Amino acid sequence: MAEKNGRRWNHNIHYHPRILRAIPEGAQRALDVGCGEGMLARELDRAARHRHRPRRAQHRPSP
Repeated sequence: MAEKNGRRWNHNIHYHPRILRAIPEGAQRALDVGCGEGMLARELDRAARHRHRPRRAQHRPSP
């Protein structure tokens, strides 16, 4: 990740508020597929009662 002024930059963070606003009120579950470092997943923890992040694949598929 690039750093500027000692802060990390991740372009995905720009979309977090939009995604969080799309969660219906009273939602109890959220699925974060491709969660990467888990930044959005941590925000989903606060927005939905239950959240599931699939584990990373242990191998890469053959080309």
